[in-house]
Amino acid sequence: TVERKETLRNRVGTLRHLLSNESLQLFPDFLQRKALLRTLGYVDENDTVCVKGRVACEVNTCEELIVTELVFEGILNELEPAEIVAA
Repeated sequence: TVERKETLRNRVGTLRHLLSNESLQLFPDFLQRKALLRTLGYVDENDTVCVKGRVACEVNTCEELIVTELVFEGILNELEPAEIVAA
C-alpha cells in the first residue's frame, strides 16, 4: 500500500503540472492567432466561424489565409483560370 500511495502521489503531481501555467507555453501564441483571425474577419467576437473562415477551410494549400484574402479582395477576378492556377 505504501507503493500504491507513492504512485498516486506521483500521478497527482503529474496532473497538477499538466494543469499549471507551465504546461500552457503555447497559449499566448494561440491567443494571438485567434485575435488575428478575428481582426481579419475569419471569426466573430463570439469565436463563430464567418464566411471568410469557411472559405479558408476549403482552400487546399499551405497558405489558406493568403489565398482567401486574394479571393475576398477581388485580386483574382481579372485573371483567367489558367493564370490563377499558375500563380
